[in-house]
Amino acid sequence: MRIVNLTEFMKLPKGTVYSKYSPCVFEGLMVKENNSGEIDWYYQSLIGNLTDYNEFFEKCHSYKGESIELDFDIIGRDAMYDKGQLFAVYEKKDIENFIKCLQNEAYQ
Repeated sequence: MRIVNLTEFMKLPKGTVYSKYSPCVFEGLMVKENNSGEIDWYYQSLIGNLTDYNEFFEKCHSYKGESIELDFDIIGRDAMYDKGQLFAVYEKKDIENFIKCLQNEAYQ
């Protein structure tokens, strides 16, 4: 993993896996899609993707232990316009280790 500023982040290609970063705080886990301007881009979140937006708030407040289907085809737009934002960018080895961890039978 490496920490980059917004200028460097905007140069990274589609498919880059990242989290927003503030010193010692990592926020979200996303995959970068295409840029949309100088400090604006599209992304795919790897967490919290509820499939039915109309039921979003109901599902977010449901603590019944029921299964909620996730949708990984949702593309968002980050129009944060914070030129001081930092990013934790995960490298190939990090992603391979994510996959190994997720495939561990202990987590199934």
